Amino acid sequence: MTTRRTLILFATWLAVLGSADAQLPEFRVMMSEADHRLLYDRDWWSNDYLPAPLTHEGVVHPSARIRFRGNTARFFPKKSYRIRFRRSALFPGGIRDVNLLSMYTDRSYLREKLCWDLFQEIGALTPEARYALLSINEKPEGVYLQIEKVDDYFLRRKGRVPGPLYSVRDRYALGDLRPQPDSLLKLYYDKEFGNPNDYSDLARLIDALNAVPDAGFVAAVDTLFDMGSVLNWFAVNTIVMATDSYNKNYTLYRDTSRTPRQWTVLPLDYDLSFGRAGTAALPYPAGLLIDWFEYNFPPLSGSSNVLKDRFLASPILMDRLRLRVKEILDSVFTEERYHAKVDSLARFIRPYVEREPQRWGTMQDFDDHVEALKYFVTVRRDFLYATFIHQPKGRQNDVTLPISQTNVPYTFVDSVGRTIATVTFEQFSGLDSLRVIAFQTTTPPNIPTPEANQHLNRWLRIFPLPGNATFSAKLQFHYIDQRVGATEVGAAVQDESMLMPHVWDGVWRHLDGSLNPYSNRVTIRSYTHAEAGVEKVLTMYVPPSIPRSWVNRPNFFWARFYGIEKDSLMGLTVVGEQGLVLRSFDGAQTWKAETLGTKFPAYDVVLDHANPRNLFVVGASGAVYRRGPNDTFWSHIRIGTTSTVRSIVFATPSRVYLCGDDGLFGVSADSGWTWNIRFLPERMNHHSLVVARNGRLVVAAGEGWLYSSSDSGATWTRTMNPSNKPIYKLASVTESELWGVGQAGAVVVSFDGGETWQDRSIPALALNHSMALRAIAAVGQEFVTVVGDGGAIYTTADRRLTWFRQHGWVPNDLHAIKYVSSTEGYVAGNNGLVLATTQPPILTSAALTPVIAADFHLFQNYPNPFNATTVIGYSIPVGAIHESPLHVTLKVFNLLGQEVATLVDEEKHPGTYEVRFEGSSLASGVYFYRLKVGTSIATKRMMLLK
Repeated sequence: MTTRRTLILFATWLAVLGSADAQLPEFRVMMSEADHRLLYDRDWWSNDYLPAPLTHEGVVHPSARIRFRGNTARFFPKKSYRIRFRRSALFPGGIRDVNLLSMYTDRSYLREKLCWDLFQEIGALTPEARYALLSINEKPEGVYLQIEKVDDYFLRRKGRVPGPLYSVRDRYALGDLRPQPDSLLKLYYDKEFGNPNDYSDLARLIDALNAVPDAGFVAAVDTLFDMGSVLNWFAVNTIVMATDSYNKNYTLYRDTSRTPRQWTVLPLDYDLSFGRAGTAALPYPAGLLIDWFEYNFPPLSGSSNVLKDRFLASPILMDRLRLRVKEILDSVFTEERYHAKVDSLARFIRPYVEREPQRWGTMQDFDDHVEALKYFVTVRRDFLYATFIHQPKGRQNDVTLPISQTNVPYTFVDSVGRTIATVTFEQFSGLDSLRVIAFQTTTPPNIPTPEANQHLNRWLRIFPLPGNATFSAKLQFHYIDQRVGATEVGAAVQDESMLMPHVWDGVWRHLDGSLNPYSNRVTIRSYTHAEAGVEKVLTMYVPPSIPRSWVNRPNFFWARFYGIEKDSLMGLTVVGEQGLVLRSFDGAQTWKAETLGTKFPAYDVVLDHANPRNLFVVGASGAVYRRGPNDTFWSHIRIGTTSTVRSIVFATPSRVYLCGDDGLFGVSADSGWTWNIRFLPERMNHHSLVVARNGRLVVAAGEGWLYSSSDSGATWTRTMNPSNKPIYKLASVTESELWGVGQAGAVVVSFDGGETWQDRSIPALALNHSMALRAIAAVGQEFVTVVGDGGAIYTTADRRLTWFRQHGWVPNDLHAIKYVSSTEGYVAGNNGLVLATTQPPILTSAALTPVIAADFHLFQNYPNPFNATTVIGYSIPVGAIHESPLHVTLKVFNLLGQEVATLVDEEKHPGTYEVRFEGSSLASGVYFYRLKVGTSIATKRMMLLK
């Protein structure tokens, strides 16, 4: 029996992982360059379609057309699209319109998919969703969610007779079912099917909803509506906490083939769900990019809607909703099903997210949001059971539970449905029950440096009953950070991940733990009776010993910034997505926003050496722009190509070079006014260009190649890159040294003007192949600082012998760095981030992040796919509970679950390791490698191609 169960579990594990082998279908759009530029440079709100011949699954659709879709997505660098097919040449399945959602605001890429799947699982009439890839003119746009458009074609596919269809227009968000004159009904509701000028049936429905007396409302809505659709709409909105779909994002359909001719509600748009919500406290659309998390919205909260508001006022209808929610919670939206579903989808989509060209967040953000989704399933269910399904009971912020089992999570849910803690006992003795008390929005007693405001304004007291009981457990607790004015995070905490768990028992002691900054859940890996008791205080704060040298300079913009420049005359300039340019003349205290006049991103900004009062900016679609101090707009300099320009460098006041995608290389002999465009022999994407003191040009190109030229780019020589990893940025840090940084902590240095290179990579990053360094700066004459993904800022004073981590206090990817002097520096990155420092780099032990791993992790093998040989990296956590060695196994399995290699099977101390896997004797195909460290297990997929 045990053997059979093991085989079943192993087969299930392989089946779940095996779903990741399925290749996503791709929409390969080929537009003319003129139409592609028009798509981006015309009025954002135009819904006119442009020619977009495409290939999908090997089938060519020459008459397809494309436009932007939605309102919010038009502001973001990754757009959502609608692709239309001719009625005489429909998309397979009888589809006329394909909606491709960019999911830009959802760092997990899962929320909409989960919501639509939930509707499907409960039998609701709603669109289906599946993942797909999109490329335009052979440029990858990333992973999208393909969602059926609700129209007459949709109804036919679902076996329904087409009838009047009214979709509430998102742009106005005024579809609240209140009486309106016909002119406003036509403005607020888009008629998708039927006579476009006849809104009389919708007007009659709205009049009936508003006019019927309360006593007859239940009978009226039972007659007017397919109540199953209404209950499903309200129930799913309640469960996933969608609050913005009552005055927009829904469709009304009247089935004229049925008696009575009832109205059906079909929901739309679920990116704000599973704990995410927007806020009007920040400028639109920045208010949709917030990273706050909440799970205790009351059912049917959100925007007003006559149907919803009158439904809430009816005890009979609310009892029906309560029953429907309970049915779904009991049988469909369970922890067992949805935790596994989230994990399976995350494994499937992760490889595509890693390659996402316009990913807003980091891969750590992705992981945090995935974990938060599972956490939401648990705490939302508990909240609804405690406050909606059943009558509230108990006390607020004070919960006592009897304890009887180990290895079972005990969830401490208070009278208002808040989960204040979850405790999983490893062992206990003499323990009858445990009491947890949370103190909200108050400064913890005895907190060090409370004036620094770098702590949580939440603390716990935990009591074992009886008091002499002993135990050890994993403890998790939640803090509030859900909207403006509703946060327990100290105002000076720039990065929540810097908060560390501490317990007060006469002195403050650090505990081994971490937090998820999105779901606001703290995990303490080992919590014992020694930390519990009447006088003990548990909280989170940033240790005062960690210096704060980098300060965030808010600007209320959300775009990625790719380039940065600083000059006493022209001030501080940062450039980035959507052609955005920010200027500051007071050290990044205040900002003035400008635009290049294009929605394409800008990648680099430099000062004109001939006239330092001029700035040059380059970017996508052949963009080169110039502006002088007295100019009122940016001048567009046409260079004769639409290839993306990544880097621009002044070699002399008159001679200027640029490089970019598709092998682009350009030379100007008149300070950038006119250009001679050339292309390197191998048409790779060139990330960066640098000019050495001896005049040699070096270009970082393609998958780790470096090219050099001693004749101003007339001929090129491929130069060895000792790191064998892609290099994204080159810089001259001294007169004699050239530096380059790139993937997986790669750092290469040349001491001879680019003729030969040495590997100076950062050991702590060398195994993380999804992480990259992206910019370099000399700090005075002594230091070199590099920045990159996940807020990485590293400094060396001895040309790599020692690397020190500088605490930027932010988790954002960093793309640019500029030091004006040894004590004035700036960094720019994702989500509108600009950091400033007025200190030289700090090279003390307090500023140093350990180079060994801080957590259990299995890295993706590199390269992948691989031919014969690949490298697998893994880390073993650091902490007091793991000071002794742990037993580690690393094994490789084929698709049948058969073990094909054991790479590690021994005791290992905490640290970061790598091992080579030789697959020359194996057949091409998919393999899995599994790491087991103590009781922790992680598995990843790799592909062998011969």
